[in-house]
Amino acid sequence: MSHDPLDIIAESYRGIQASTQVMAEATVHLRDTQARLAATQRSLGRLQGLALGLLIVALVGIGGLLVFASLEHRDHVALVEALRVETKALAILLERMPTP
Repeated sequence: MSHDPLDIIAESYRGIQASTQVMAEATVHLRDTQARLAATQRSLGRLQGLALGLLIVALVGIGGLLVFASLEHRDHVALVEALRVETKALAILLERMPTP
């Protein structure tokens, strides 16, 4: 190791240059990582929007099925009531018919 002040200063600058190079490379890697993170977040945002859209479609479909089921139930109740009335009417007609 040299005791010359200029050699000491030169060695110090070489160390600073090496440190600066490492920091520059780390900065480049950090920027790349940030860019990938931003792209990932955009993709996840699109995916979340798609999932929300599908959920809305599913809920609308379920609502439609519930309305359809309610209408079908009302029709079923009306048909059962009509069948009951017609059965009573047939029973009355059978009672009034003369027996041979």
